[in-house]
Amino acid sequence: MEYVGSVGLSGGLMCIWDPVLFEAISVVKNTNFLVVVGKLKGSGLLLNIGNVYAPQLVRAKKDLWDEIASIMEDHPSMWVVGGDFKAVREPSERRNSGFKNACASNFNSFIFNSGLLEYDMKGSRFTCIRGNGKKLSKINRFLVCSDFFNRWPDATFRALPASYSDHGPILLVSQMRNFGAKPFRVFNSCLEKEGYNEAVEKSLEGFNVSGPPDYVLLQKFATIRKGLKVWRDEMKKKEGESSSRALEELEELEKIMESRDLTEEEEWSFLENKKNY
Repeated sequence: MEYVGSVGLSGGLMCIWDPVLFEAISVVKNTNFLVVVGKLKGSGLLLNIGNVYAPQLVRAKKDLWDEIASIMEDHPSMWVVGGDFKAVREPSERRNSGFKNACASNFNSFIFNSGLLEYDMKGSRFTCIRGNGKKLSKINRFLVCSDFFNRWPDATFRALPASYSDHGPILLVSQMRNFGAKPFRVFNSCLEKEGYNEAVEKSLEGFNVSGPPDYVLLQKFATIRKGLKVWRDEMKKKEGESSSRALEELEELEKIMESRDLTEEEEWSFLENKKNY
């Protein structure tokens, strides 16, 4: 793990990785970025990961782009740069907030000159919601080099709902894999919940399967799993009805924001659901 401390209540960056998959070689730090230079285990491919928290001023952002570009030149291998760039690339990436042509031009020049590419963003058009839901922008993103893009052309970049903050989390998944059916698992926390033992016993009522012992055991696990899924859904419904409703309404309102301003009633609902979720 590596981090850059915050300045008061602003900034702060952190990079965490799995040492089984990634080996860090060196780190480059600045108030506004954190770069981890390393390689992927197994393949030995060199990969640099940059985490960005851009400043507000246009000139300061331009200086940051120049500094990152210089670091990229010093480490000519695969690059992934992500974070809060506080810049958009075109007017359509903002709603009800000012578009600064100079800032966008500087940002686009940095992307082009550095040979960076961007995956289409799924899930939402915007990543930041402010002004009680009135101001929206796409200022959080991932940028990758052409080598990374060509190796993982089917990677997915997704914007998740902004449920806990004015910024929604963003997620880059390099490869989707299907590992088959999920294994049967029991967590210790489940054992303490009301009705768990009864759900297991009820699921096995009338169970009558013959055959080799391993086949019978497999079918018994499958039967218990079906019973526990019903029990789990009922427990979730009891424990999280209010939270689930708040999340659903938040997501619906975020979709509405992408096409029009919220009414006063919808704005009140947006703020109340933020509190309750």
